[in-house]
Amino acid sequence: MEPAVARAVPLVRDAAPGEVMLTEEQRRKNRRTGLLLAAIALVFFLGVIVRKVWVG
Repeated sequence: MEPAVARAVPLVRDAAPGEVMLTEEQRRKNRRTGLLLAAIALVFFLGVIVRKVWVG
């Protein structure tokens, strides 16, 4: 069995040089995901505020 070798491992292999071009569909999906995550964060925040007001 070979011993473990400690070295840096790239997280992204064969990354495209320069800018990555997104299609319109990918942008739409990213926007939708971002809005969904923002809505979840807002509901959580409002829940904490309401709990503090009602419970004390």
